[in-house]
This record gives sequence, C-alpha cells and structure tokens, in this order.
Amino acid sequence: MVQVDLPEEIVKELLKYGRDIKEAVLALIRPRPSIHVDLGLEVPPETMITRRERYIEAPWDAILRMVVMHFPPGCAGLVKVKVGVGNREVTDWIALDDTTQVFEMYEDVMEGERVWAEIRNEDTTYSHKPAVIISLIKKPEVIE
Repeated sequence: MVQVDLPEEIVKELLKYGRDIKEAVLALIRPRPSIHVDLGLEVPPETMITRRERYIEAPWDAILRMVVMHFPPGCAGLVKVKVGVGNREVTDWIALDDTTQVFEMYEDVMEGERVWAEIRNEDTTYSHKPAVIISLIKKPEVIE
C-alpha cells in the first residue's frame, strides 16, 4: 500500500465528495451520466442561426468536456460555427471544409444553463449542414 501526504486544502476539497478519502476518490472516478447532442442543422444560404435559436439547457450541473464540429465537403470556409455556455464563448468562429475538428475542454455548466451554437452560412447559393456535437458530463455530487 502506498501512503501519500496530501495538503490540507486538497483533503478538504476531496471530502466534499465522500465521508473519507477513499469514498471521495471513488465518487470522482465512478462513471457519471452524460449526454451528447448535435446542435448542428441545415442552414439556408445567407442565414445566421443564433444562440437563442440553437441550444440545450443542462439537465444537471455538468462539465462541457468536448465539442466536435464537422464541416461537410462544400462548406469551403463559407460556413462558420461558434459554441458557448451562457454568456461565455468557448470557441472562436471556426470555418473549415470537408473535415472534423475536436475541441477538448473542461467548462463548468450550471443546471439549466444554456449550451449554444451559432451557425452562419455565408454561401449565397447553397444550404449546408454542419454537425456541432457537444458532450456534457454530470458533475459528481457534493455531500453536505
């Protein structure tokens, strides 16, 4: 058995999740509920989909762990996507073609807070349908 001396502030933080260190560590590494939602949709030519139109509300306190954007062939830099939480932007405008971009992150999301996507199609002729997949993982429960 390995014994590790942890600073008092770490122990105090860990004990929010269990009655002792072992229980707390198990609570933190135990698989937790998660959801994965595609906020992408087909966007007509010269159209902007705003954060007020394309969002989900977090079902519980969560961590936004990943955003995956897929730009199908033909987007040619004319389709731009941005993702955010509440009033915070977690990505810049991204515009690619025939590729998938993965953003790993650790962004706090409160229960009921909106995770949103904005999609701007600057193509004057064609509709485009980018995928904007977000992954939320439920935060571990804090014991009182």
